[in-house]
Amino acid sequence: MNNWKTEVSKVIYGLEDEKNKIIKQQEFLTSIDFEKFAPNEKQWHELMEIEEVRCNKTLCSCLIKNIFPESTDIKLYSNSIHFKLNNIECMVSTSRLLEVGIVGKYKKEYNEFKSLTKDQCLDLIATVFDLRMFCGHSIDFYNTERRKDTPNIIKQKDYFDKVDGLLRQVDNEYDIICSRIDDICSQIGENAVSSKIDEEKDDDRWEDEERD
Repeated sequence: MNNWKTEVSKVIYGLEDEKNKIIKQQEFLTSIDFEKFAPNEKQWHELMEIEEVRCNKTLCSCLIKNIFPESTDIKLYSNSIHFKLNNIECMVSTSRLLEVGIVGKYKKEYNEFKSLTKDQCLDLIATVFDLRMFCGHSIDFYNTERRKDTPNIIKQKDYFDKVDGLLRQVDNEYDIICSRIDDICSQIGENAVSSKIDEEKDDDRWEDEERD
């Protein structure tokens, strides 16, 4: 018959623990200047445990802007916040999942990373670097296309291998073009020098004749 007392004690202990947690969260929030504070991923998720922060677009947007000053087009969803870096859509989870990634249509927007320009490749690399500075782990690509023939998540290593291959191909093509231009310039230069020498010889011959 005394089991209920044990259960009441458990409930009281749980409430006390919850109260202490709320007090710590209040102290944490009070210490933050939302105009300057740029949390790391651990601190971000500590804040996201506070429902009133997680669902507040103004506060979440301030944090993202502090972490990524160049971010634009910030949108808050139920379990994540999206924004753009270098015109590339990115995502940070607001749930308990440690997810930070790039978002887009794998086939329609990125053509499976088969035909990006050099600038697009460099922007992608810069974006991944910025995201990794925040979280410290790999940045996966989250595919928003609902198709059976496309994967939902593409690991960073997989799409980075393709980006690296594209850059190498572009650089090789660039080197070939530069080499051809150098050859053409060299030929033009040699012809110009040869022509100049011939002109000078003709002038000397003309001057010699004039003196005679």
